[in-house]
Amino acid sequence: MNTLKEAWSICEDLNKEAYQMASDIWNKADELSNSNEEGAYEESEKLREQASAEQCGYFKFLFDGLEEETYRSIIDWAKKNKDFREQFEGWTGTLLDT
Repeated sequence: MNTLKEAWSICEDLNKEAYQMASDIWNKADELSNSNEEGAYEESEKLREQASAEQCGYFKFLFDGLEEETYRSIIDWAKKNKDFREQFEGWTGTLLDT
């Protein structure tokens, strides 16, 4: 079983990879947020929501591809540790049944 620290590290790495996979949308949102065009801010917020949802989807895809023992270990830590569970739910965009 992985330690809690290892579980955090694995998930942080997955999240970084998921962010990179969704980076085109994040970059477009950043460009729009720096624009003075009418409606740009609202459009950038919509893109941020889309990027966040896409990043969560990529995270879940990557997480599902972990070895079974690592996958189970992380789920176990998410059930045992409140802080980790809250962050894990943020990474996945879903609530964990405890």
